[in-house]
Amino acid sequence: MNIGRLIVGEIAHRRLTFALGVLAVLVAVGGLTATLALLEEYDRRAERSLAEREAEVRLRLADQDRRAEQLLITAEAATRKRLAELQDDYRKIALELGFNLRILPKDQNLADLYADDFAVKTMPEDYAERLAKARVLTVNHVLPMLQQRIPWPEQRNRTILLTGVRGEVYIQSKKQKPLLDAVKPGELVLGHELHRALGLNKGDRVTLLARTFKVTRVNEERGNHDDITVWIPLADAQELLGKPGKINGILALECGCEADRISKSAPRSGRCCRTRRWSSFARRR
Repeated sequence: MNIGRLIVGEIAHRRLTFALGVLAVLVAVGGLTATLALLEEYDRRAERSLAEREAEVRLRLADQDRRAEQLLITAEAATRKRLAELQDDYRKIALELGFNLRILPKDQNLADLYADDFAVKTMPEDYAERLAKARVLTVNHVLPMLQQRIPWPEQRNRTILLTGVRGEVYIQSKKQKPLLDAVKPGELVLGHELHRALGLNKGDRVTLLARTFKVTRVNEERGNHDDITVWIPLADAQELLGKPGKINGILALECGCEADRISKSAPRSGRCCRTRRWSSFARRR
């Protein structure tokens, strides 16, 4: 008897048990195969679903990016427009207030300036022309002047602040009007206190340092040194004060700029400082 016959005999003797064993093995193999197939299909579906979800998220993100970019562009445009409006408003306010920058000789002591209301040091008048030719975009309405506190001998030696001015040497746009109308030769503009105390009125002829002038305007009361100021043409002031071709200040309108940029553009022998509002004669009527 060999092994094969023994196996066959044993199977024949235990047919039901063998059949059940074979069936169990087939069921186990089938179940494993089905499970692996299901898992593989699940993986394929999961990958496909993940890819679709990822594409959808990318589309949403791209749409959000486009919307955010559009909102940013709109906000930037609105901000630029508002800034332009604010700059224009500031320009109008600055024009209404008048000159807000004063350029002085480099060696002028500011303490003496504030104490005396005029600069003792002088500089050439052509410095104003040089500043005008520099075409500094942030500086407008350049006006040279010469000031000095003196007694008025023809009017009981009354102390006055004599100011010589001329027409503005630089205005950025031809459409803009000067902040200050030039004083014509032979004319004189009078501060309110001098008008009140000396009884001088518009149209009067007065003598100043042996020279005759006609009062063409009397300013309203300002409550500052303007009330004791006499404005005459710059050339006359230079001659009367013995300072031909000299000035001791340049008034200008600074339009929203940085002070160091102006200082770099000003003549080397000049310096810049903020000036209080030159209201009585700086605003054009």
